[in-house]
Amino acid sequence: MNIQGTTNADRGDCFYTGQWVRNISIHRNLFTGSDHRNPRLNTHTIRVINNVMYNWGNRAGESAHDAIVDYIGNYYKGGPQTTDDISFYRVIHEPWKESCADNPPASLHLAGNIMEPYYKNPSDPYAYYQMYRTLQPLDNKYKRTQPLTPAPVPVKAVPAKAAYNRVLADVGCNAHLDGHGIFRRQSDSVDQRMIDDVRQKTGFDHPINQNDWDTHAVAFPVMDSGIPYTDTDHDGMGDDWEIDHFGNLHTAEYNDVLKTDYDHDGFYDLEEFLNGSDPEKKDSP
Repeated sequence: MNIQGTTNADRGDCFYTGQWVRNISIHRNLFTGSDHRNPRLNTHTIRVINNVMYNWGNRAGESAHDAIVDYIGNYYKGGPQTTDDISFYRVIHEPWKESCADNPPASLHLAGNIMEPYYKNPSDPYAYYQMYRTLQPLDNKYKRTQPLTPAPVPVKAVPAKAAYNRVLADVGCNAHLDGHGIFRRQSDSVDQRMIDDVRQKTGFDHPINQNDWDTHAVAFPVMDSGIPYTDTDHDGMGDDWEIDHFGNLHTAEYNDVLKTDYDHDGFYDLEEFLNGSDPEKKDSP
């Protein structure tokens, strides 16, 4: 499972991953406004790479049970609801209960993470990762020196500061695809508010609650439905894009009978259209 480019915000108290889901890559996301657990990781083979975590409450993140996780190049930044005390600038591990007897023990690999203002360039990458809800250092038996074996389509990590800039420049619902397969920038006010809060270190000083919604302190905008691109053969690909690349509407197909991959690179032509990539040039899947 791959979770990328999303905003996870205004959730109130916390954010979980599923306990029984494995092989998850979480990268280039923005987590903001939750009190804690950004996210809480309860399972194994999880890669948390190049995310931005902002404005948590009593702890920046959490792992538990037999979690096997890589944390690489993430950027943590306290906000208005983050208590200005080093004890709240932490991620915790709670090994108090294993989820399954035949699972391997928990292990955590940390590299290149930044947490403002206390851990901007820690000599010990585990300095902010602690046991339980205390300042007790993470037990050495949970530390793993090498990252997990890369996934079939690996995530390419960049330094945390570069990830911070990249996430804020391109996260959330910020574009739509036109009939030529070109992404047109179109940020909505909700995503823009969250991004501005991170940049300016503003936002709520408490987890979002029902009263905030009732009083319209937070609200979703009325969205313009727009005009859909023309898709005469109902295969999901815009007519203009198919004509641009193939000169007709029948070379590329996506239906119950036929799913084409013109350049034989492992990506269906529909995937090439949705990704904004070139269906006539091989990419590595």
